[in-house]
Amino acid sequence: MEGMDGMMWLGWVLAGVLAVVVGVLLMRKPSAERGSVGAPRGEDGITRQEPARVDSAGDGARGGPSAGAALRSGTDALHGTLGYLRRAVIPELEELRTHVASSPGGGGDLLEQALDALEDLVFYAEPPPEESLDVVNPAPVVQEAVRQYTIETRVPVRVHPPADAIHVQLRPERLKDAVFMILANAGQYSGGRPIDVFLEDGSAGGFRIRIVDEGPGFSDEALERAFEPFWSTDPRGVGLGLPQARARVLEMKGRISLRNQPDGGGEVVLDFPRPDEGPAA
Repeated sequence: MEGMDGMMWLGWVLAGVLAVVVGVLLMRKPSAERGSVGAPRGEDGITRQEPARVDSAGDGARGGPSAGAALRSGTDALHGTLGYLRRAVIPELEELRTHVASSPGGGGDLLEQALDALEDLVFYAEPPPEESLDVVNPAPVVQEAVRQYTIETRVPVRVHPPADAIHVQLRPERLKDAVFMILANAGQYSGGRPIDVFLEDGSAGGFRIRIVDEGPGFSDEALERAFEPFWSTDPRGVGLGLPQARARVLEMKGRISLRNQPDGGGEVVLDFPRPDEGPAA
């Protein structure tokens, strides 16, 4: 009974957290990601829509409540919720998981899945730390993301470094997060088979990262919708990994695209411009 009470409590917590997270994530999306359903999309899959006009005081062009104040209010609410989850909810659920796992028929698997989903929501909703754009060699950053991913999942990843060091303008922690989230998505469908990460010279002196898995590849619907928040082909998936990876790439003036390998498997391509250039072509 204690396990069932914990599951009911967890259900209410997840419902409340999801409502807050969805609202704030939609407010925090970069302007390149905002748009109505059916808005025209470019070849890079980005929905094109003119950003809302904002006057010098930060209010909407038609007056009324300040958009900046509303965003700060929503963000503060999210930060408070995340702090409460980390401080009180998740530790208690982990203790409950240990107790339920030792009880016959206690529903430990369901609790494990729910706790994993809650931890994913906390991770994806938490804003990344402030970072400046620095000219760095991205290879060590990618290798660190790969190291963390393989430790956590045990899925093998083969890194193919470039012949010579390449330096581009990046935010290292954002790149690390993006690569980790893309690897997590690839590993979900690779069936435990190795994932390949290619670090290459990009066009016009830029830098390219290709992450290739040996899974079934992207369906036509996935190629169209994979960057939509909360869309997933996995019923238990949160559907935030690729959208959040894309947001981080766009922040660094990069470009992200999806495609299928001729012999099977999916591929995610990240392109970054050389220093002092505009967005990758």
